[in-house]
Amino acid sequence: MEKGASDCPLPGCFFCVMKESNTVKRRTMVAKFFKELPNQNEQGQVLAISGLWNTAMAHPNDPEFLELGIFECMASLIWKGINNREWLSQDQNIYIPYYAAHVIGSYTMNVEEFAARAVQAGVIAPLLELLRGRLTWVEQRVAKNKLPL
Repeated sequence: MEKGASDCPLPGCFFCVMKESNTVKRRTMVAKFFKELPNQNEQGQVLAISGLWNTAMAHPNDPEFLELGIFECMASLIWKGINNREWLSQDQNIYIPYYAAHVIGSYTMNVEEFAARAVQAGVIAPLLELLRGRLTWVEQRVAKNKLPL
């Protein structure tokens, strides 16, 4: 990922990306962020996912992030948590499947079209795996506490 603002130490920082004033450039950067985030192993990823969750809760009817790939990103992050125990146990990554599920739920609760887009993006299978207990009981407690489906 590209380095964020000059005073930010995190490469591809979501918060720095969101500060971009040029809408076209910001949308391009957000789409790139969503594509690359599941493949990253940067410390502090949970902060970006938490920020996305806050955005989803504050603006659940805004389609912008859906158009840029947020559902695919969240599904990939849930799969990563299920399939990569080492990554899940690092830093605060244990919370990422929970946040990802909640982001999906926030966008799909009010608008039927968004729910259909989420299904097309492949969110059902990873969400069902969370419900089937693919995470340990501690991970399940975090992830299932507020699962949207």
